[in-house]
Amino acid sequence: MRSYRGKRKDNGEWIDESFDILRRKDWDGEKWNIRYFLQDGYSCNETPKTENFIEVHPSTVGQQIGLNDKNGKEIYDGDILKENSSRECISIITFEQGCFMLKDSKSGNSYHPAQYCGVKEKLNMLYMQEIIGTIHTEP
Repeated sequence: MRSYRGKRKDNGEWIDESFDILRRKDWDGEKWNIRYFLQDGYSCNETPKTENFIEVHPSTVGQQIGLNDKNGKEIYDGDILKENSSRECISIITFEQGCFMLKDSKSGNSYHPAQYCGVKEKLNMLYMQEIIGTIHTEP
């Protein structure tokens, strides 16, 4: 099961591994405001409780991509990865064209690793990279 993360609006702390996300539109009398809430404090085997939904900054919400980095840390949309090779390549995980992509930090070009290699090589490539930060914090 994929999880989500986001930065809380009330105290700035991160909610990690949330299995439910709620998107709500509120009318303030002049315009619609879109608010995001993540479920905090329960496991995926429990029934979600309304009081456990915490409002998060919409720009910080990221989905877990289903893969881990070389240290076993879950990779999320918005993570910054460093390839530990002679190239010292820095990439950002983005969601574009209906799939997770790597965006080269120097050129700005986005690509799906499978464009350049097979599925097995793609997985090995991501497993050899390390998360060094997110687009929301300095690495």
